Amino acid sequence: DLANNVNDLLDKKQVCLDSAFVVNASGKLTKEGKLDQKSFKWGQIASEDQKMVEVIKTAIAAINDSGYLQYLKDLSGKDFTMMLQQDDASISAVIQSEMESETRARSISSALGLAMSIAKKAKSGEGADQNDKDDLVLLENAKVEAVGKKIVLKFLVPKDIALPMIQRKLAEQKAAPKQQNGNSVGGLANNTAALK
Repeated sequence: DLANNVNDLLDKKQVCLDSAFVVNASGKLTKEGKLDQKSFKWGQIASEDQKMVEVIKTAIAAINDSGYLQYLKDLSGKDFTMMLQQDDASISAVIQSEMESETRARSISSALGLAMSIAKKAKSGEGADQNDKDDLVLLENAKVEAVGKKIVLKFLVPKDIALPMIQRKLAEQKAAPKQQNGNSVGGLANNTAALK
């Protein structure tokens, strides 16, 4: 749904995917690893391309809806901050959350690091398809560490790698037969509205 929406904006020349932006947000995660809509709020947002900001907000809602954040469920109930940025050189994301102790931060950092290592191994096997290879690029450019009581999760992907990957995914979606699924479109729209 997100890809179809972005493709529509691209066809109408209403968004430029390589526009610079900085998007900040904060909140908490639920036990299920979803954004807690009661605490989630947008922080500083800067971009000359307002449509790109809308795409980023919709993308965060889609990531939340898809369940990808369940990998961070150990952070549930804790305040976190998130920063997404695109500049001339790279696309980056930083998620930070403060734990109750340095020991807890190190423990969660180790668990997340192990989970990423397992995922990397799984996605680099013989049966890996293009989606696995794309996920592997992201995982190889991810780093998790404990800094005092804080967990810091960083993704930093060179723009000349990330942007062609995104463009290829959009082209694949555009070439795929359209699915008639009003429920998922409506669900994504509702989630995006809730996160606003």
